[in-house]
Amino acid sequence: EKISDATRATPGFIMKGKKRNKNKKKKKKKKQPSNIISGLFSGTTIMISSIFKGVAGLVVEPYKGAKSEGVKGATLGVGKGILGLICKPIAGSIDLVTYTTRGIGNTPGTIFVGAKKIFKKKRKCVKLQHEYPDICPYIPEEEDEEEEK
Repeated sequence: EKISDATRATPGFIMKGKKRNKNKKKKKKKKQPSNIISGLFSGTTIMISSIFKGVAGLVVEPYKGAKSEGVKGATLGVGKGILGLICKPIAGSIDLVTYTTRGIGNTPGTIFVGAKKIFKKKRKCVKLQHEYPDICPYIPEEEDEEEEK
């Protein structure tokens, strides 16, 4: 995850130089995948959004640069957009592998927790059945057998 974050931040770090963006939004803590399916889904979603962000950066970054610094900013924005087009999909691919691997690792724990819940429910059902008086089969005693003869 740290590798993908660093790869994603590379274009901004190279092109900004001394300027730092102080109004940076705080990142949400990413939810860990509980199984392989959620890992694949999360990783694929992040990868696709990274590809779209890389492509959008080709347009957005030159515009931002031109708006703030004119022609020089637009030129830097083009370079930043091209770097973003390369780095962001790579970071998304790393995230795909990372989340899928974490999902694979968390799958046995999820299965164990699910099985534990199922067994607890079955135990409750068994306990409920034992609340009723015991029904014992009728076994005739010797006295009863003599009466029948």
